[in-house]
Amino acid sequence: MADILAEYDSQRTIYEEFAKALADLLPKLLTEHKVRGFSVELRRSIIKERSSLERKIQGKAATQTKAYEQLSDITDIIGLRVITDFEDNVNKVLKVLESEFEVDKSNSMDKGELLDPNGFGYRSVHYVVALTKGRSRYGEYKRFKGLKSEIQVRSILQHAWAEIEHDIGYHSPEAIPRESRRQFSRLAGLLELADEEFIDLRNSLNKYKREIRAKIKEDRSAVLIDADSITSFVNTEPIVGKLDAEIAKIAGTEVLQVFTTGLPRYLLNVQITNIGELHAKLSEHHAEVLGFFRKYSDPLKKPSFHVYKGFCLIWLCFYLISISQDEEIVIMYLDRVETAKGRQRDVAKRFIANYKLISHK
Repeated sequence: MADILAEYDSQRTIYEEFAKALADLLPKLLTEHKVRGFSVELRRSIIKERSSLERKIQGKAATQTKAYEQLSDITDIIGLRVITDFEDNVNKVLKVLESEFEVDKSNSMDKGELLDPNGFGYRSVHYVVALTKGRSRYGEYKRFKGLKSEIQVRSILQHAWAEIEHDIGYHSPEAIPRESRRQFSRLAGLLELADEEFIDLRNSLNKYKREIRAKIKEDRSAVLIDADSITSFVNTEPIVGKLDAEIAKIAGTEVLQVFTTGLPRYLLNVQITNIGELHAKLSEHHAEVLGFFRKYSDPLKKPSFHVYKGFCLIWLCFYLISISQDEEIVIMYLDRVETAKGRQRDVAKRFIANYKLISHK
Protein backbone atom coordinates (compact mmCIF):
# COMPACT_ATOMS: atom_id res chain seq x y z
CA MET A 1 0.00 0.00 0.00
CA ALA A 2 2.77 2.43 0.88
CA ASP A 3 4.35 2.03 -2.58
CA ILE A 4 1.04 2.56 -4.41
CA LEU A 5 0.16 5.61 -2.32
CA ALA A 6 3.63 7.07 -2.93
CA GLU A 7 3.14 6.49 -6.68
CA TYR A 8 -0.26 8.19 -6.41
CA ASP A 9 1.28 11.22 -4.69
CA SER A 10 3.97 11.58 -7.35
CA GLN A 11 1.55 11.19 -10.31
CA ARG A 12 -1.45 13.03 -8.93
CA THR A 13 -0.92 16.09 -11.15
CA ILE A 14 -0.68 14.11 -14.40
CA TYR A 15 -3.86 12.17 -13.50
CA GLU A 16 -5.70 15.42 -12.81
CA GLU A 17 -4.54 16.87 -16.13
CA PHE A 18 -5.68 13.72 -17.95
CA ALA A 19 -9.08 13.91 -16.26
CA LYS A 20 -9.52 17.53 -17.37
CA ALA A 21 -8.36 16.67 -20.90
CA LEU A 22 -10.93 13.87 -21.12
CA ALA A 23 -13.67 16.13 -19.77
CA ASP A 24 -12.85 18.53 -22.60
CA LEU A 25 -12.40 15.85 -25.30
CA LEU A 26 -15.48 13.70 -24.62
CA PRO A 27 -18.17 16.31 -25.41
CA LYS A 28 -16.38 17.17 -28.67
CA LEU A 29 -16.24 13.53 -29.76
CA LEU A 30 -19.87 12.87 -28.84
CA THR A 31 -20.97 15.99 -30.72
CA GLU A 32 -18.91 14.98 -33.78
CA HIS A 33 -20.69 11.61 -33.76
CA LYS A 34 -24.04 13.45 -33.59
CA VAL A 35 -24.95 12.18 -30.12
CA ARG A 36 -27.46 14.56 -28.57
CA GLY A 37 -28.84 15.10 -25.10
CA PHE A 38 -25.88 14.32 -22.88
CA SER A 39 -23.79 15.86 -20.13
CA VAL A 40 -20.26 14.98 -19.01
CA GLU A 41 -19.30 15.16 -15.35
CA LEU A 42 -16.01 14.86 -13.49
CA ARG A 43 -15.61 13.84 -9.89
CA ARG A 44 -15.88 16.77 -7.50
CA SER A 45 -12.30 16.01 -6.44
CA ILE A 46 -11.30 15.54 -10.14
CA ILE A 47 -9.56 12.23 -9.31
CA LYS A 48 -10.09 9.59 -6.62
CA GLU A 49 -9.12 11.02 -3.25
CA ARG A 50 -6.19 9.51 -1.38
CA SER A 51 -8.36 8.26 1.50
CA SER A 52 -10.73 6.58 -0.95
CA LEU A 53 -7.80 4.94 -2.72
CA GLU A 54 -6.49 3.65 0.59
CA ARG A 55 -9.88 2.08 1.43
CA LYS A 56 -10.02 0.47 -2.01
CA ILE A 57 -6.60 -1.13 -1.53
CA GLN A 58 -7.60 -2.38 1.92
CA GLY A 59 -10.87 -3.76 0.57
CA LYS A 60 -9.04 -5.65 -2.14
CA ALA A 61 -6.71 -7.17 0.42
CA ALA A 62 -9.66 -8.15 2.63
CA THR A 63 -11.20 -10.22 -0.19
CA GLN A 64 -8.04 -12.31 -0.34
CA THR A 65 -7.94 -11.98 -4.12
CA LYS A 66 -4.90 -10.90 -6.06
CA ALA A 67 -3.73 -7.65 -4.47
CA TYR A 68 -2.97 -4.48 -6.38
CA GLU A 69 0.73 -4.36 -7.19
CA GLN A 70 0.99 -0.89 -8.71
CA LEU A 71 -1.11 2.21 -9.25
CA SER A 72 -1.94 1.29 -12.87
CA ASP A 73 -3.78 -1.83 -11.61
CA ILE A 74 -6.42 0.51 -10.21
CA THR A 75 -8.47 1.63 -13.21
CA ASP A 76 -10.77 4.19 -11.62
CA ILE A 77 -8.29 6.79 -10.36
CA ILE A 78 -9.96 8.96 -12.97
CA GLY A 79 -13.73 8.73 -13.18
CA LEU A 80 -16.03 10.54 -15.58
CA ARG A 81 -19.75 10.17 -16.06
CA VAL A 82 -21.79 10.61 -19.23
CA ILE A 83 -25.49 11.12 -18.52
CA THR A 84 -27.89 10.78 -21.46
CA ASP A 85 -31.43 12.08 -21.77
CA PHE A 86 -32.81 8.78 -23.12
CA GLU A 87 -31.74 5.24 -22.25
CA ASP A 88 -31.21 4.22 -25.88
CA ASN A 89 -28.60 6.97 -26.20
CA VAL A 90 -26.43 5.01 -23.76
CA ASN A 91 -25.55 2.58 -26.57
CA LYS A 92 -24.70 5.48 -28.89
CA VAL A 93 -22.24 6.81 -26.32
CA LEU A 94 -20.70 3.35 -25.87
CA LYS A 95 -20.15 3.02 -29.63
CA VAL A 96 -18.32 6.35 -29.63
CA LEU A 97 -16.11 5.22 -26.76
CA GLU A 98 -15.34 1.97 -28.59
CA SER A 99 -14.42 3.80 -31.78
CA GLU A 100 -12.41 6.64 -30.22
CA PHE A 101 -10.61 4.91 -27.31
CA GLU A 102 -8.94 1.66 -26.39
CA VAL A 103 -11.51 -0.11 -24.19
CA ASP A 104 -10.19 -2.42 -21.46
CA LYS A 105 -12.93 -5.04 -21.71
CA SER A 106 -11.61 -7.11 -18.81
CA ASN A 107 -12.14 -4.21 -16.39
CA SER A 108 -15.33 -2.87 -17.98
CA MET A 109 -18.81 -3.99 -16.97
CA ASP A 110 -22.52 -3.47 -17.39
CA LYS A 111 -23.88 -3.17 -13.87
CA GLY A 112 -27.40 -3.85 -15.10
CA GLU A 113 -26.44 -7.33 -16.29
CA LEU A 114 -25.33 -8.21 -12.76
CA LEU A 115 -28.78 -7.55 -11.29
CA ASP A 116 -31.22 -10.29 -10.38
CA PRO A 117 -34.11 -10.07 -12.92
CA ASN A 118 -36.51 -9.97 -9.96
CA GLY A 119 -34.48 -7.46 -7.99
CA PHE A 120 -33.42 -3.86 -8.27
CA GLY A 121 -30.33 -1.76 -7.96
CA TYR A 122 -27.73 0.36 -9.64
CA ARG A 123 -27.82 0.27 -13.44
CA SER A 124 -24.94 1.78 -15.38
CA VAL A 125 -22.30 0.76 -17.90
CA HIS A 126 -18.71 1.26 -16.78
CA TYR A 127 -16.05 1.38 -19.50
CA VAL A 128 -12.37 1.56 -18.66
CA VAL A 129 -10.62 3.36 -21.51
CA ALA A 130 -7.21 4.59 -22.57
CA LEU A 131 -6.19 6.84 -25.44
CA THR A 132 -5.63 5.12 -28.77
CA LYS A 133 -2.06 4.87 -30.06
CA GLY A 134 -2.93 7.39 -32.75
CA ARG A 135 -4.21 10.01 -30.34
CA SER A 136 -1.34 9.36 -27.91
CA ARG A 137 1.08 10.56 -30.58
CA TYR A 138 -0.36 14.08 -30.53
CA GLY A 139 1.70 16.55 -28.52
CA GLU A 140 -1.07 17.54 -26.14
CA TYR A 141 -1.85 13.87 -25.30
CA LYS A 142 1.63 12.29 -25.32
CA ARG A 143 2.06 12.62 -21.59
CA PHE A 144 -1.14 10.62 -20.95
CA LYS A 145 0.06 7.48 -22.74
CA GLY A 146 -0.81 4.36 -20.74
CA LEU A 147 -3.17 6.12 -18.32
CA LYS A 148 -6.69 4.75 -17.94
CA SER A 149 -10.00 6.22 -16.91
CA GLU A 150 -13.34 4.76 -15.92
CA ILE A 151 -16.28 6.28 -17.80
CA GLN A 152 -19.76 5.58 -16.44
CA VAL A 153 -22.61 5.88 -18.93
CA ARG A 154 -26.25 5.96 -17.84
CA SER A 155 -29.56 7.67 -18.52
CA ILE A 156 -30.73 10.59 -16.44
CA LEU A 157 -33.32 8.39 -14.69
CA GLN A 158 -30.72 5.72 -13.95
CA HIS A 159 -28.60 8.54 -12.57
CA ALA A 160 -31.49 9.71 -10.39
CA TRP A 161 -31.88 6.21 -8.96
CA ALA A 162 -28.14 5.91 -8.30
CA GLU A 163 -28.03 9.24 -6.47
CA ILE A 164 -31.09 8.46 -4.35
CA GLU A 165 -29.86 4.95 -3.59
CA HIS A 166 -26.49 6.37 -2.55
CA ASP A 167 -28.07 9.01 -0.31
CA ILE A 168 -30.37 6.48 1.35
CA GLY A 169 -27.37 4.26 2.00
CA TYR A 170 -28.62 0.82 0.87
CA HIS A 171 -26.78 -0.91 -1.96
CA SER A 172 -28.25 -4.42 -1.92
CA PRO A 173 -31.65 -6.01 -1.20
CA GLU A 174 -30.22 -7.85 1.81
CA ALA A 175 -29.27 -4.58 3.50
CA ILE A 176 -32.79 -3.14 3.32
CA PRO A 177 -35.36 -3.76 6.04
CA ARG A 178 -37.71 -6.46 4.79
CA GLU A 179 -40.84 -4.28 4.92
CA SER A 180 -39.17 -1.69 2.64
CA ARG A 181 -37.85 -4.03 -0.07
CA ARG A 182 -41.09 -4.16 -2.04
CA GLN A 183 -41.30 -0.37 -2.11
CA PHE A 184 -37.71 -0.13 -3.36
CA SER A 185 -38.48 -2.64 -6.10
CA ARG A 186 -41.60 -0.76 -7.18
CA LEU A 187 -39.69 2.52 -7.42
CA ALA A 188 -36.86 0.96 -9.42
CA GLY A 189 -39.42 -0.61 -11.74
CA LEU A 190 -41.18 2.73 -12.22
CA LEU A 191 -37.94 4.42 -13.25
CA GLU A 192 -37.12 1.65 -15.73
CA LEU A 193 -40.64 1.90 -17.15
CA ALA A 194 -40.32 5.70 -17.33
CA ASP A 195 -37.11 5.33 -19.35
CA GLU A 196 -38.98 3.19 -21.87
CA GLU A 197 -42.00 5.48 -21.94
CA PHE A 198 -39.88 8.56 -22.62
CA ILE A 199 -38.29 6.77 -25.58
CA ASP A 200 -41.75 5.87 -26.93
CA LEU A 201 -42.92 9.46 -26.40
CA ARG A 202 -39.91 10.88 -28.25
CA ASN A 203 -40.41 8.46 -31.14
CA SER A 204 -44.11 9.34 -31.35
CA LEU A 205 -43.35 13.07 -31.42
CA ASN A 206 -40.70 12.61 -34.10
CA LYS A 207 -43.19 10.58 -36.18
CA TYR A 208 -45.79 13.33 -35.75
CA LYS A 209 -43.30 15.98 -36.91
CA ARG A 210 -42.47 13.93 -40.00
CA GLU A 211 -46.13 13.43 -40.92
CA ILE A 212 -47.65 16.79 -39.96
CA ARG A 213 -47.05 18.46 -43.33
CA ALA A 214 -48.94 15.72 -45.18
CA LYS A 215 -51.78 15.87 -42.62
CA ILE A 216 -52.17 19.62 -43.12
CA LYS A 217 -52.24 19.17 -46.88
CA GLU A 218 -54.86 16.42 -46.55
CA ASP A 219 -57.23 18.19 -44.13
CA ARG A 220 -56.27 21.42 -42.36
CA SER A 221 -59.24 21.29 -40.02
CA ALA A 222 -58.20 17.90 -38.65
CA VAL A 223 -54.86 19.26 -37.42
CA LEU A 224 -54.97 20.93 -34.00
CA ILE A 225 -52.92 23.97 -33.03
CA ASP A 226 -49.58 23.11 -31.42
CA ALA A 227 -45.95 24.15 -31.86
CA ASP A 228 -45.22 21.55 -34.55
CA SER A 229 -48.36 22.15 -36.61
CA ILE A 230 -47.79 25.93 -36.55
CA THR A 231 -44.14 25.54 -37.54
CA SER A 232 -45.15 23.38 -40.51
CA PHE A 233 -47.94 25.81 -41.46
CA VAL A 234 -45.61 28.81 -41.28
CA ASN A 235 -42.95 27.09 -43.36
CA THR A 236 -45.25 25.85 -46.12
CA GLU A 237 -48.24 28.21 -46.54
CA PRO A 238 -47.67 30.96 -49.17
CA ILE A 239 -50.17 33.26 -47.45
CA VAL A 240 -47.95 33.39 -44.33
CA GLY A 241 -44.81 34.18 -46.31
CA LYS A 242 -46.58 36.92 -48.27
CA LEU A 243 -48.09 38.60 -45.21
CA ASP A 244 -44.83 38.39 -43.24
CA ALA A 245 -42.98 40.01 -46.15
CA GLU A 246 -45.52 42.85 -46.34
CA ILE A 247 -45.26 43.48 -42.59
CA ALA A 248 -41.46 43.47 -42.82
CA LYS A 249 -41.63 46.03 -45.65
CA ILE A 250 -43.80 48.34 -43.54
CA ALA A 251 -41.38 47.97 -40.61
CA GLY A 252 -38.35 48.54 -42.84
CA THR A 253 -36.72 45.24 -41.99
CA GLU A 254 -36.36 41.68 -43.27
CA VAL A 255 -38.05 38.43 -42.33
CA LEU A 256 -35.81 36.33 -40.07
CA GLN A 257 -35.91 32.62 -39.31
CA VAL A 258 -38.92 30.77 -37.93
CA PHE A 259 -39.74 31.62 -34.33
CA THR A 260 -43.03 30.12 -33.21
CA THR A 261 -42.50 30.10 -29.44
CA GLY A 262 -45.70 31.23 -27.75
CA LEU A 263 -47.84 31.19 -30.89
CA PRO A 264 -50.13 28.35 -29.69
CA ARG A 265 -50.97 30.49 -26.65
CA TYR A 266 -51.76 33.54 -28.84
CA LEU A 267 -54.02 31.56 -31.17
CA LEU A 268 -55.86 29.42 -28.64
CA ASN A 269 -56.74 32.52 -26.65
CA VAL A 270 -58.66 33.90 -29.65
CA GLN A 271 -60.40 30.52 -30.08
CA ILE A 272 -58.41 29.41 -33.15
CA THR A 273 -58.07 25.70 -32.38
CA ASN A 274 -57.02 24.07 -35.65
CA ILE A 275 -55.01 24.86 -38.77
CA GLY A 276 -58.14 25.08 -40.93
CA GLU A 277 -59.53 27.89 -38.79
CA LEU A 278 -56.16 29.64 -38.80
CA HIS A 279 -55.92 29.54 -42.60
CA ALA A 280 -59.49 30.82 -42.97
CA LYS A 281 -58.98 33.73 -40.55
CA LEU A 282 -55.69 34.69 -42.18
CA SER A 283 -57.28 34.66 -45.64
CA GLU A 284 -60.33 36.59 -44.48
CA HIS A 285 -58.44 39.31 -42.62
CA HIS A 286 -55.28 39.64 -44.73
CA ALA A 287 -55.90 43.33 -45.56
CA GLU A 288 -57.10 44.22 -42.06
CA VAL A 289 -54.01 42.69 -40.40
CA LEU A 290 -51.77 44.78 -42.66
CA GLY A 291 -53.79 47.92 -41.99
CA PHE A 292 -53.81 47.26 -38.25
CA PHE A 293 -50.04 46.79 -38.15
CA ARG A 294 -49.46 49.89 -40.31
CA LYS A 295 -51.54 52.06 -37.96
CA TYR A 296 -49.74 50.63 -34.93
CA SER A 297 -46.29 51.37 -36.38
CA ASP A 298 -47.12 54.80 -37.88
CA PRO A 299 -46.45 56.84 -34.68
CA LEU A 300 -42.99 55.32 -34.30
CA LYS A 301 -40.24 57.18 -36.11
CA LYS A 302 -38.01 54.09 -36.14
CA PRO A 303 -40.03 50.88 -35.83
CA SER A 304 -37.91 48.38 -33.95
CA PHE A 305 -39.84 45.23 -34.81
CA HIS A 306 -38.05 41.95 -35.38
CA VAL A 307 -40.14 40.20 -38.02
CA TYR A 308 -39.87 36.42 -37.87
CA LYS A 309 -41.60 33.86 -40.04
CA GLY A 310 -45.07 33.57 -38.56
CA PHE A 311 -45.03 37.13 -37.18
CA CYS A 312 -48.26 37.87 -39.05
CA LEU A 313 -50.09 35.33 -36.86
CA ILE A 314 -49.45 37.44 -33.77
CA TRP A 315 -50.89 40.50 -35.49
CA LEU A 316 -53.87 38.49 -36.67
CA CYS A 317 -54.55 37.70 -33.00
CA PHE A 318 -54.11 41.34 -31.97
CA TYR A 319 -56.57 42.39 -34.67
CA LEU A 320 -59.12 39.73 -33.69
CA ILE A 321 -59.02 40.59 -29.99
CA SER A 322 -59.39 44.31 -30.78
CA ILE A 323 -62.68 43.62 -32.57
CA SER A 324 -64.26 43.28 -29.13
CA GLN A 325 -63.78 47.05 -28.62
CA ASP A 326 -63.61 46.28 -24.91
CA GLU A 327 -60.48 47.61 -23.26
CA GLU A 328 -60.68 45.17 -20.33
CA ILE A 329 -60.99 42.16 -22.64
CA VAL A 330 -57.92 43.30 -24.60
CA ILE A 331 -55.97 43.82 -21.37
CA MET A 332 -56.99 40.36 -20.17
CA TYR A 333 -55.77 38.88 -23.47
CA LEU A 334 -52.43 40.70 -23.27
CA ASP A 335 -52.02 39.37 -19.73
CA ARG A 336 -52.77 35.81 -20.82
CA VAL A 337 -50.24 35.86 -23.65
CA GLU A 338 -47.72 37.76 -21.50
CA THR A 339 -47.42 40.67 -23.91
CA ALA A 340 -46.77 44.38 -23.24
CA LYS A 341 -46.02 43.79 -19.57
CA GLY A 342 -46.48 46.96 -17.54
CA ARG A 343 -48.15 48.86 -20.39
CA GLN A 344 -51.15 46.67 -21.23
CA ARG A 345 -53.66 49.51 -20.84
CA ASP A 346 -51.78 51.85 -23.19
CA VAL A 347 -51.39 49.09 -25.78
CA ALA A 348 -55.06 48.12 -25.44
CA LYS A 349 -56.12 51.74 -26.10
CA ARG A 350 -53.95 51.86 -29.22
CA PHE A 351 -55.29 48.52 -30.47
CA ILE A 352 -58.89 49.66 -30.13
CA ALA A 353 -58.12 53.05 -31.74
CA ASN A 354 -56.32 51.34 -34.63
CA TYR A 355 -59.24 48.97 -35.17
CA LYS A 356 -61.64 51.93 -35.36
CA LEU A 357 -59.40 53.69 -37.87
CA ILE A 358 -59.15 50.76 -40.28
CA SER A 359 -62.75 49.61 -39.89
CA HIS A 360 -64.18 53.05 -40.69
CA LYS A 361 -61.81 53.88 -43.49
